[in-house]
Amino acid sequence: MGKAKARNEEVSALIGFVSARNEEATARNVAVSARNEETNARIGVVSAPNGVVNARNRAVSARNEEATARNRAVSAQNEEANAQNEEATARNNAVSALNKGANAQMR
Repeated sequence: MGKAKARNEEVSALIGFVSARNEEATARNVAVSARNEETNARIGVVSAPNGVVNARNRAVSARNEEATARNRAVSAQNEEANAQNEEATARNNAVSALNKGANAQMR
């Protein structure tokens, strides 16, 4: 009987030791949770303005895409105008050559 009682006391002491460690860990966890809640609150304060900035950035991006589409359309028109100018230049050069030939014959 003495051995069993001694063993029970050892086990009880171990249980008490483990319980104390668990209470310490719980206290640390509570402190960490409090810090996490503070951090989350700060993140929330920053997140709201970020949402506003993100919305503005999306609006600017949409306007930029519209401007890019307009610029592409203008570029296409410019390329068409350049092609027409090259054709006109070729015609003008041909006329100029004819005029030079006619002027030479008139001399």
